Amino acid sequence: MKNVFFETEIPTSEEEIKAFEKRYDITLPEEYKKHLLEYNGGYPERGVMPKRKAGKSYDAFNTMLNYFLAIYDGKHNNLERTFNNVKERIPKGFLPFANDPGGNLFCISCSIEDFGYIYIWDLESEHE
Repeated sequence: MKNVFFETEIPTSEEEIKAFEKRYDITLPEEYKKHLLEYNGGYPERGVMPKRKAGKSYDAFNTMLNYFLAIYDGKHNNLERTFNNVKERIPKGFLPFANDPGGNLFCISCSIEDFGYIYIWDLESEHE
């Protein structure tokens, strides 16, 4: 079942994505590029992440994806602005692409070692 997105921005272009990749010397995963081209941000209809089974990365993990960031000139939920605000504080190769209601960031890895993996950057544990 395909997820539905609300309050998206005008879909971006391949040229804008290539310019973004060039500015930051990163390559975005193809699935993420497809999302930007089709929706460019937005609230997903189904944003709840289910609990993970014991023995996985988290024994009990449950969060909600609030909003996908967009490539556009707007002030809020702007991919480039968000990235520039946190790029010195998140691991190299991570790109924030969405947030949860508490402001934590979902990041996609653009590094060779774990290209395309999704991580959550928990702001509360940033300084631990």
